[in-house]
Formats: sequence, C-alpha cells, structure tokens
Amino acid sequence: MMSTADFTTRCEIRDALARYVRGVDRLDAALIRSCYHPDAYEVHGIFNGNAYEFADWRVRQTFRSHHVLSESAIRINDERAFVETPFAAVTHVDIATPDHAGIIESRSDGWYLDLFTREEGRWAIKHRHVNVFARSQVLIEAGGQPQLGGECSALGTRVRPAQRSTGRFSCGGRRRDDPRAVPRQAPRRTGLSPVVVPTDRDARTALPT
Repeated sequence: MMSTADFTTRCEIRDALARYVRGVDRLDAALIRSCYHPDAYEVHGIFNGNAYEFADWRVRQTFRSHHVLSESAIRINDERAFVETPFAAVTHVDIATPDHAGIIESRSDGWYLDLFTREEGRWAIKHRHVNVFARSQVLIEAGGQPQLGGECSALGTRVRPAQRSTGRFSCGGRRRDDPRAVPRQAPRRTGLSPVVVPTDRDARTALPT
C-alpha cells in the first residue's frame, strides 16, 4: 500500500510538471522557475544550461507553443525521485521572406527524463534531459501579404509538398490568440522520423547519479 508521504510526493511532482508546461506555453518565467531548484541543469537541445536561465530565455522567444503530457513513471528513493514523462509539443513560428510567408508548424514527441530532489522541504527538478524521438515540420503558406504578429486570416493556400503535408487552414479572420479562432481543417502530417524508444539504460545514463 502506498504511504501518505509517497502519495504526497507524487502529487507534488505531478503539480510541478503541470506548472512547467503552463509556464512555457504562457511565457511565465516565474512559473517555470517554480518547477526547478536554483542550481538545476537543463539539457533541452535548443538550450543547455541553468534552468533559471532557461526560463528567462523562453519568455524572450516569439514562437508559440502548446505542450501535452502523458502519465509519469515515478520512482522515489528517499529524497530523490527519477521521473519519466511522455510529452507532445507543437510550436508555431511566423516567417516572412521574399519567397515565402506564413507559419512553420513543428511537432515534437518524446520524454522528459527528470531527477527531482527534495531540498528545504520542496520537491523540484534538479536535472532535466529532454529525449525527442520524433519530429515533423510543415510550412503553412499565407495567401497574399504576410500575416505576422499572430494574424492568420489570410492563411488558406496549399502547404508546400516538400514539407510532406497537404490541406488548408483558416482561423476565420480572427487572431490566433482569440479562443474563438478554431481551425476549420488542420494539415495532415505524414513521414515522421523513425521512432527510437528510450530504454531504462537510456534513462539511467541521461540523468546524473
């Protein structure tokens, strides 16, 4: 039977993970930092370094993101916990060049491999390694003039075949941050990268002992 302390620890860890995705998607540096210890280290691919510096870096970026987490596997050992959490993330980047204008939509699927520790009565991430096993990317071209700053009313032309996606996309003339802006038809994605599933050995070697 799970002890009360073990149950409480798991709740604190899951709450930290939920705060993390909310913070990175809403560009809230304080919320992101609340998930880490001050000396925590982040191995993220696009950013490798102190986790507090990662929080400041993220809120300076202009790309939009949406993260979804699946069930975490949590192994608790006294004041340490090894946590493996599957995730899916979608990012949108506005582009405008002489040849193309629109949005680059990227999707990443992988695992957060985290070492949580309890310090001064608080469970937080001490070390994070982001393991991405699949990525896909599509270019959604804008019809007419480039629509930057969150606008996507002009989107509607075909997605370039070289990006392995077809379809049309419209937000009904609304801003992308308007909750009423519902895509009428999302692009179909094919041709994901080969899947490489991390093993227990991968998790052990990715995190510090």
